[in-house]
Amino acid sequence: MIDAADQNLSISRQCRLLNINRSTYYYKKRPIKPTDLKMMELIDKQYLKTPTWGSRSMRNHLRRLGYKVNRKRVQRLMRLMGLEAIYPKRKTSRPHPAHKVYPYLLRNLKIDHPNQVWAADITYVPMSVNRHPNLTHNRRPIMTHLWVKGLIPMGPHGGPPGR
Repeated sequence: MIDAADQNLSISRQCRLLNINRSTYYYKKRPIKPTDLKMMELIDKQYLKTPTWGSRSMRNHLRRLGYKVNRKRVQRLMRLMGLEAIYPKRKTSRPHPAHKVYPYLLRNLKIDHPNQVWAADITYVPMSVNRHPNLTHNRRPIMTHLWVKGLIPMGPHGGPPGR
């Protein structure tokens, strides 16, 4: 955009024509320090394990690892990396005015025989790194059903995994 070799227009005039400050033209961005890069790597690894940690907890973690660092520096590095602690925000239970509210259709219906009303449940089943289900006591019926259908392999005891 700005041509320093131009004989007709000075750099000052070119900056004025482009509506930018002259200091912006001369600014050279400084590289990130190696110690900051190492801390950013450690912050990133810990953030993947504990995304609920903010700058205070992350500062304590870095201090335990032997780094002399204050909270403002950790805040700056986290901001530079685009990391933010995950926590419940305000007013999370209030419905958005544009979202449709669906009516409860079974309110005045008398259910008196089988197969009159059906329900479906979509349950999220997290998978671990080796792609085997991470089972807890409340997911066992779902996993048993999937095992009976042949959708997941047999466990070590001849039944569904997690028994």
